[in-house]
Amino acid sequence: MTAPDLNDPEIQEIFEGYLIETHEILDQLSPDLMSLEETPEDKDLLNSIFRGFHTVKGTSGFMGFDSIVGITHHAEDILNKLRKDELKTTQEIIDVLLEV
Repeated sequence: MTAPDLNDPEIQEIFEGYLIETHEILDQLSPDLMSLEETPEDKDLLNSIFRGFHTVKGTSGFMGFDSIVGITHHAEDILNKLRKDELKTTQEIIDVLLEV
């Protein structure tokens, strides 16, 4: 899929909405991930973090940003393993998720 034509005013408006929503999600993910490090047993927080990454993945896919889709998909994989207790929350995992 190709990136959207930002010269199209309608596409530009959609893109600006995408940027606003994504920045809001990312702004919340950082403190949430730091909280998860302190309270790894908080499944509601873990699910909220997963939803944030899932939303970014979905809207990025809609926009045609395949590299963002790929990396957020990998973050979802990690988060799913944490949700299923197949992995334990560690500083290294939090660091990777913060990098995403």
